Amino acid sequence: MTTRQLVDMRLLDPWHLRSWPKPRRKLQVAFVPGRARDDWEGGHGDDGLLHTAAYMHRCDMCMYIALPGTIGSFVDGKRAASGYPGFVQWYGELLKLGVEGEVIFPTVGRGFHTQSETDDFVELAKEHGWTEGAVIMSPHQTLRVVLGALKSFELYDHPMTLWPVTPQVNWHRPVYGSQGQKQLLRVQHIPEELRRVVEYQAKGDLASFDALSDYYTNVLGMKWPQ
Repeated sequence: MTTRQLVDMRLLDPWHLRSWPKPRRKLQVAFVPGRARDDWEGGHGDDGLLHTAAYMHRCDMCMYIALPGTIGSFVDGKRAASGYPGFVQWYGELLKLGVEGEVIFPTVGRGFHTQSETDDFVELAKEHGWTEGAVIMSPHQTLRVVLGALKSFELYDHPMTLWPVTPQVNWHRPVYGSQGQKQLLRVQHIPEELRRVVEYQAKGDLASFDALSDYYTNVLGMKWPQ
């Protein structure tokens, strides 16, 4: 199987929901990487990243929730068109969803994109001794996020059992992509995800597919899909 065939299978089988394993026990923490404007608000009923984290906590599926600790991007007092709105806003949203403030943890806040935010999360997890968790993101981003997490484990010498969790999304809703630079229907962002995975792997920023296969089988305890 070629690299492109493998990536296509992981992203489009179907819409990246069937082949990924799901958590099978209570986890210590759920991490939600930052999202660009208009690609996270649960009020739309078709994104629900924070709603998913709150639901996992209410249902006793995770003890804590971790968010990027960055302040956020603002211009003249208003949030800029691109970038994560900041820990304070997401913290407030989780409070509205019934999550207790004492279970919401910010990372150190050095991250400015998904990979560096994941680095910050793994550093936080090592500090608190968390070894089992979930990472919550849009379905088509799961491959890139998990490949990046494997690199973060190496960086901080802190291996984790990290389960990918995705909400059900509206694939035909206009959303912003990487760093809020382009707004397309969500389904139209999939080719860009494919391109970024291959490009970032070539630069060494993401783990290899062989490493992912080993992780999928030996850590998550699932059979690699054929």
